[in-house]
Amino acid sequence: MDPKPADGGTVPVRAGAASIAGRVYDVETRAGVSGVKISGERIDDAKQTIPVQETDPTGHYVIEGLDKGGYTISCSGFSETYLLPGEDRVKTVTLDADSSATGIDFALEKAGILEGTVTVNGVVAANARLMTRHQAANGEPRLLGIQTDAEGRYWIGGLEQGGRRVTFILLRSEGGNIHRKIPVVIASGATTVADVEFYSGTAAIEGVVYQDENTPLAAYVEAHFYESGLVSSTQCDSRGCFRLEELPAEPVELLVYMDAKPDAPVRRRSIKLELAKGGTLRQDICLSATTVFCKVANLPENAFVVFIGALRGDVDLSNRSFEALYAAMQNRESFSVISPEGTGQITALEPGAYTVVAVSMPGHPSAAEALEGEALQEFISGVRITPPVIVTIQEYGQSLAVDLSF
Repeated sequence: MDPKPADGGTVPVRAGAASIAGRVYDVETRAGVSGVKISGERIDDAKQTIPVQETDPTGHYVIEGLDKGGYTISCSGFSETYLLPGEDRVKTVTLDADSSATGIDFALEKAGILEGTVTVNGVVAANARLMTRHQAANGEPRLLGIQTDAEGRYWIGGLEQGGRRVTFILLRSEGGNIHRKIPVVIASGATTVADVEFYSGTAAIEGVVYQDENTPLAAYVEAHFYESGLVSSTQCDSRGCFRLEELPAEPVELLVYMDAKPDAPVRRRSIKLELAKGGTLRQDICLSATTVFCKVANLPENAFVVFIGALRGDVDLSNRSFEALYAAMQNRESFSVISPEGTGQITALEPGAYTVVAVSMPGHPSAAEALEGEALQEFISGVRITPPVIVTIQEYGQSLAVDLSF
């Protein structure tokens, strides 16, 4: 019987006569990659681990002394000039007694590199801490923390090729963080240069986010400046208070939202404001419990994501073009992503009339900013819009149901 770990952890695989062998190589040149770590674990209740091996100068590895059974083998420790596709990161191998499994190979692809210089108001941001958010056309966003050097330079390796939007977030201890969104195209084995210019001003916004007079909300507040392309963000404290500082004097859209609790919709609200140089604007924000429940039928097969949105007033979307939709969405009051079953909720609406519509995207809209030419036209041609429905909210806390269909 295999030994069991006393603390629920792992124990080394006991000696046997079976083995696993393979090679790690550059998929383009077929050259072996040395020094890559190969690790594994036996698939059984004992959670037995395989001692870590390293590939030799030709990229080969051999794991000997294994007992019969199933194993998972993984590859790590290669430089950020390479990447390993997600579907190839773990191999599953089944061994019989005295058997050998060969050809358990890992093919590394050349990674893309992103580098550049970070400045704030034209001055290099030396030793600055940033968070980067990489959103490709498909897949989940990837978050990477970086720090600039003494000359304000940054370097990010291990990136997959393709268009994406990278959000650079300059982390600050006070006054909110500053964001800069840059569309880039990453090429395999190549370096893309993207300098990041942050700007600050003398304007400020402060206020309180609440559900009612007695219920402050620890919401997130983002200020989007479309003229300069900057975003500033912060989270309200326990009293619902927020303050954003060093902002440019230009039109701004405040996006205020609460993370969803189990079985509760995300509350979002959009507010358009104008900031004055050197001034502090006071803006208290109500995130009401008003909800429009949406059911969307006939979802397009090519849908990567489907949004539902509420546009202030009776909006003409008769031509249902991408350009008309983009212009109309600049006046959105609230939006949300529907579930795979086609249901969703739009929340935090004030009393008034709204145009409710569902939009299907063939890829993530953020990544589309990096597309051009035929790739952009292909993306636009895949956008679908439902016929709109007009609803009227009579009072705070009201709930309505809307059916939409593509």
